[in-house]
Amino acid sequence: MIALWVAAMYLFIARKNYWIAAIPGAFMTMVTTTYIINAPIGFGLSMTTAYIGASIITASIVVIFFIAAKKARENNVQLDEDFSNWNKAA
Repeated sequence: MIALWVAAMYLFIARKNYWIAAIPGAFMTMVTTTYIINAPIGFGLSMTTAYIGASIITASIVVIFFIAAKKARENNVQLDEDFSNWNKAA
């Protein structure tokens, strides 16, 4: 789930098709949080409560993603680093 959100952020900043990672990231966020809220090893709440809680958490993470991604794109965050001369002395 985290790797999907990181990939979506990279693609968003690079102005590429970020939906390829954002949609599965949102789905996995919903599934994971539903399980954590519902499972006996997690919070052990009812399935209805788990769906509602997971929906709220997923929607919040999607909103936070877009706010952070737009801010990173506006600040021209550097995506790639040049390591072609990494072994040469300074």
